[in-house]
Amino acid sequence: DKLLKGENWGESAALIEREEFNEQMINYGYREVSAKLAKSAITVDGALNDAAWKEASTAGGFVRFKGKSPSKEDPNAPIVEDSDQSEVRILYDDTHLYFGITMHHSQPPTMPNWGKKSIGKRANLAWRVSCMEVCIDPEMDRDSFFKMVPNLQNWYFEEHFQGDGHDLGAGGDWHSGLDYKLAVGEKQSIIELRVPIKSMSKELPKPGDRWGIQFCRSHWGDDLKIYSSWSYMFEFY
Repeated sequence: DKLLKGENWGESAALIEREEFNEQMINYGYREVSAKLAKSAITVDGALNDAAWKEASTAGGFVRFKGKSPSKEDPNAPIVEDSDQSEVRILYDDTHLYFGITMHHSQPPTMPNWGKKSIGKRANLAWRVSCMEVCIDPEMDRDSFFKMVPNLQNWYFEEHFQGDGHDLGAGGDWHSGLDYKLAVGEKQSIIELRVPIKSMSKELPKPGDRWGIQFCRSHWGDDLKIYSSWSYMFEFY
């Protein structure tokens, strides 16, 4: 009842909408990947050639969530696999989570006219350049989460979406202390990302712990705007 009243009405609407398509979300969208312990040092340089990356688990098989795919209007439409695939490798150590992101390109990525000189190294519009959004839900409540958005023009955005009852951080603006390096190429681009665990969780994770996670890729160009995700999403938020 508390979700259906007052300032939480927006959360209520989202939960009701999720419930309506819960079975399809489970059938199409629920996926798991393991974050493995890094057995050797990782240098964040955008190369992914450290020995530790060879042992990492990989999240791949991204699918479109805009276009001809299951939606509220057509829940039986086929899933569309992204033509420009992505893989995200995941590792952790005593202090950080690491993401080794590879984004494949069928054509060289194009960049908008703005750049970090006018926008800034850390900027809200980072998602309006080809990028990978990394969303992490340490509490597994499917409501509050931390989002990092490094893009291929070498600037980024980060935000903490605070859900009902969350007791870490003020919500909204979030400064994690993340570090990343990228290597942009015509056929593929790499983003190597490191984020302090304690910026997201009071407790360091233990083997067997479960966190929520999602990866969303944006493809931007002069006349191109396509989105894909690792765990399938319908065409509503």
